[in-house]
Amino acid sequence: MAQTIVLFSTKGGTGKTLISVNLALSLAKLQKKVLFIDADLDVVGNAAWMLDANPSKSMADIMYLLKKKKECNPSDFITKVGEIDFLPAILKPQQAPHFTPSLIEASLRPLNDLYDYIVIDGGKAFSESLIRFFDEANLLLLIVTPDVISVYQTKWALDTLQTLHFPIKM
Repeated sequence: MAQTIVLFSTKGGTGKTLISVNLALSLAKLQKKVLFIDADLDVVGNAAWMLDANPSKSMADIMYLLKKKKECNPSDFITKVGEIDFLPAILKPQQAPHFTPSLIEASLRPLNDLYDYIVIDGGKAFSESLIRFFDEANLLLLIVTPDVISVYQTKWALDTLQTLHFPIKM
């Protein structure tokens, strides 16, 4: 079963996507089978651009089939990018309203047995989608920058995670 790592931040410009991509690539260099999911619904396509990937399918497409109760093999939606596999949550901003947080678990479940690690770039907003990704995670990494606003937001984020009953050890 895959170890799932969600990276997130409370503000933009912290380098979260760069760190997420590099974590996925570094784990692959250790001969681990890695799936990288770009789940930042606010900034579409940055991870694909960093990976020089041109995915044609997304997690939203998997969710569409699940809603229609059609046969779905999530691995058919994966884009191979060098040593890692890549799955964007959405391909264009217009898909964001159709991204269904309640189907995140069903979308990820079949992929858990195929990978050693699933690395998720989770975005910066405490949305229902991000919290659902947290529910699937073994480890949460909060990316911060060394400035006054970030210190305040880090305290707020940690308090919010505890309020949501996520163990601080995660």
